Parts: sequence; C-alpha cells; structure tokens
Amino acid sequence: DILPLSPVHLAAIAALEAALFEHPTSAAMLARFHANPACAGFVLIRKDQTPCIPSDQMSDAVPDAELGDIAAYVLALNSGLSADLVTIGTAPSCQRRGCGRAVLDYLVGALRDRGVQELMLEVALDNVAARRLYTAAGFTTVAVRPGYYRRAGGPVDAVAMRCDTRHPAP
Repeated sequence: DILPLSPVHLAAIAALEAALFEHPTSAAMLARFHANPACAGFVLIRKDQTPCIPSDQMSDAVPDAELGDIAAYVLALNSGLSADLVTIGTAPSCQRRGCGRAVLDYLVGALRDRGVQELMLEVALDNVAARRLYTAAGFTTVAVRPGYYRRAGGPVDAVAMRCDTRHPAP
C-alpha cells in the first residue's frame, strides 16, 4: 500500500537513508521537510512484514518492525508549477522489484493533481540504476553539473533531470 508520509515513518526513513546513502538525510531534516506545507511524501508499505533491510544495517534506535514496514519512500517539495525531488529510496532487499518506480509514479500523479507541471531532480552520473529508473519514468536530462556531489573518492557530476507531470511515462 502507498500511504502519505507521516511522522511515524520518519525514524525508519532516516535509518534507510543511512543504509542507502553516503550523505543521508537526517531524521531532523526529514521532519523539517515533512512539516513544510509544500512537502509531498509517500511510503510504500510491505504487506509481508519481512524486514527490507538487513538487521546489521539497522539503527539501534529504530525497532525492526518499523524498518520492515517500509519498502520505498519519496519526498518532494513543490513551489507553484514546479517541484524538486528531495529524496527517494528503496530498502536494499526490495530493490529492482518495482517499489521505487511505484512511489515515484504515485508522487508524479499526486503532484499533477496539485497542479504541478514539472518535477526536477539531480542524480549522480555514476548511479546508473537510478538514472534508468528516472528515464523509464519519463525524466529527461536537462543539464550536467560538474563536481556536484562530494564523495570520499572525489567529486562526482550530477545529471539534472526533468519530468513533465502532465505527460508521464506509461
């Protein structure tokens, strides 16, 4: 089931962020985004209740059941006719099973219903799986930003992408 993001989801999303990203969005930052009236956020809840993240990658502060419920999540901030993707993630054991695409498609539809005409995002050039996901969802490349991401191995370019929410991919 895809549900609107609620405060009860924030700690689990922060734990998933920590497992997925070198520079994760913190629980405090997620709470600030969620409190913003311009935030559109959704979670895909697993029905089988099997944890999507290995127990050795879970935060001690977050109960296993909380993490096990969320297969994927997405947050965006909209401002008028445009929105920016803040974060999207899929639990490791749920990847490549359509969960990320499901929440992304749901977000695009929800933004369209709010009158938003475009969704923008940046993705690391070397994140091939994410770029494939975005392209399949109807995003097109609009720019490359050299050295946008700072990583331990050195800077990585970002690909700026745009989706016309009025004409999403099938």
